[in-house]
Amino acid sequence: MSYKIRKTEANDIAWVDSLTQTHWGSDFVLSQRQKVYPRELPGLVALDEDETRIGLLTYRVVNGTMEIVTLNASRQHQGIGTQLVVGAVAEAQTLNLGVVWVVTTNDNLDALRFWQRRGFRLVSLRPGAIGEARRLKPTIPIHGCYNIPIHDEIKLELTI
Repeated sequence: MSYKIRKTEANDIAWVDSLTQTHWGSDFVLSQRQKVYPRELPGLVALDEDETRIGLLTYRVVNGTMEIVTLNASRQHQGIGTQLVVGAVAEAQTLNLGVVWVVTTNDNLDALRFWQRRGFRLVSLRPGAIGEARRLKPTIPIHGCYNIPIHDEIKLELTI
């Protein structure tokens, strides 16, 4: 299935805030031990045939690379996330960036599978990083996907 992908616009801000609150537990996420507000980032929105927003990817440029900060799709296993990632990689190429990267947690086996199937490679592990992150964001749960305790950050990269 194909979806329309477009850049985020000013009229998406309230929706981005709502999505961030719903999926990430607040209006910010943590990246590199910093609070990052997805509403302030460039991003891509996936739209269905009725122009309904069904997916969001936000990113930022860090030291000449693209970090994918958030990725959400309202329907799983339908190609929405993949098309958003393809769009982000195209944007990174337009910006002459050679690397796209993302961070996930040790419990998120579905995300690890998703990213690796799209060519991303495991490049680093930060043991205990989530304990540090909880100081900035106490709402991070103790247990995550499949009831696995959340302890570590895993960074994946795609060289383009």
